[in-house]
Amino acid sequence: MTMDLPMSNEDLLELAQHRIDELPPGEYQVREIYGALYEAAILNPKAFGKTFKKAVKTGALRNIQLGRMDTGDKHWRYILHAS
Repeated sequence: MTMDLPMSNEDLLELAQHRIDELPPGEYQVREIYGALYEAAILNPKAFGKTFKKAVKTGALRNIQLGRMDTGDKHWRYILHAS
């Protein structure tokens, strides 16, 4: 996978799977999963958030499930499981 920025949704989801596999189990927002690359790689966070949520709900991403919406900032939190 190349790291050219901005990245396609396909590349972003592939990167997410790598990060999910590396992170310890717990609850995370999308920006926490991507870490420092979030700002540079994701041009439209709202649109990509929908793509990410769909990938989680359809099982395209493994070891992750939809958690809860954060009442403070209204962003979804996701639950990562051990791989």
